[in-house]
Amino acid sequence: MLLSAAPGAPTIADFERVDFSAPGPRPLAALNVGNPRGVYGLLYKRAQGDFAEYLRLNPNTARAKMERFVLVQYPTTTQLAPARAALRAEHFVIAAEELIDFKFSANEQHVAKGPIAKGGTPTGQNQYHLSAINIDTAWLRAGGWGFVGLADSGLMMEHPNLRAFVTGANSVVSHVPGGNFLGAASFDVGNLPQSAGPNIDERKGVPSPAEACDLLDGIDDNLMRLRFAGHGTHTSGLVGANVRNTNFIEGVCRNCGIGMWKINTPLCQVDANNVGFVSSDIGPAAIPNAITFLTDIGAQTINLSFGQQVTTPDAFCAGQPNSAYCIALDVARENDVVLVASSGNNRRSPQFPARDLRTIAVGGTDPTGAFWDRLANPFGFCPFPQSEVECGSNFSEFNTDRRQEFAVPAVEVRSTMYVGQNWNADLGCGEPLKTVFSS
Repeated sequence: MLLSAAPGAPTIADFERVDFSAPGPRPLAALNVGNPRGVYGLLYKRAQGDFAEYLRLNPNTARAKMERFVLVQYPTTTQLAPARAALRAEHFVIAAEELIDFKFSANEQHVAKGPIAKGGTPTGQNQYHLSAINIDTAWLRAGGWGFVGLADSGLMMEHPNLRAFVTGANSVVSHVPGGNFLGAASFDVGNLPQSAGPNIDERKGVPSPAEACDLLDGIDDNLMRLRFAGHGTHTSGLVGANVRNTNFIEGVCRNCGIGMWKINTPLCQVDANNVGFVSSDIGPAAIPNAITFLTDIGAQTINLSFGQQVTTPDAFCAGQPNSAYCIALDVARENDVVLVASSGNNRRSPQFPARDLRTIAVGGTDPTGAFWDRLANPFGFCPFPQSEVECGSNFSEFNTDRRQEFAVPAVEVRSTMYVGQNWNADLGCGEPLKTVFSS
């Protein structure tokens, strides 16, 4: 919920002093509805010093509003409608919205619900997308310098095309190969509000709630790890892989620093037979944190390769302008940050946030230059409503839809992958497969 800046409004500190597991007075009467487990500041890193004072004096800026968002957590059995209505009725609450479920724009293997076309045949050293967008001419005009932020699944921190430093014995830097990944500008916010930290490795282990998920990786350490990895590593390589290192993979921005803000976390799923599966879940508080902090630290462009598929042609923020997601987009806009968003891969209307006018919506083409379309019936669904199966690039399906600014190569595009891991074997998306990627 977004708190008011009016005199007398409760502060985040007021909530943090309350033990919600015990009875007693609460900063808002509405918090007696639904038995919340806790209330936390949405932002992991709060403004301090002169910056905090500036925001206090300018409470109507988007960045000041982000400081006043709190995350209210309820038990899974809570009926959220009465709790939300109670919060919205509070004098000092501007908005109260449920956080929504986002998916990465290239699905993991286990998400698919139907037949998927193969990603293609190995292309060796070919990166046809660079010539398709005439990158050599662009490099003659601009050498490719800047700071690009990615809100994604993390990356392989030691990938030879990405790492900036190579360490030897006793963690001593032995040489600087020149990769563009900036560890100091990267952070993991996928598991907020429980935890956060600088380790943004895609397969980083997190505490497992069940032994069935702990043992899937063959290590009995009470940690679970994602079975599928590579999405964030791939997008990072598309942005700024260093061709001088190995594998002949080159990013479109040769000298751009890459700041990766990891927004996903492993999710343990156990069936009735105690069979576990670890899937990738985008943290509910992660996206607003990633966009806000990447803006704070100077990102000039932020890549958003994820989305939430809407079922109507209405823009998400038109109905919820004070949602944390929408205010985060305002933070970027107020600071002239370019937001680039994937339209989606299930051949429907552009997903959010690509359908929002504060982003640049990007669709996809195939190696022939045609719009990416794998759906046999040109007027059908993909292949049925609400499916996660990838049938081609999303597009402006209705006259009222947001129009895309760009359509660029998105099929059989070769880039960096997480060594030894697949993201989607059915699509030919993974390092061991030596094939190609569809995104």
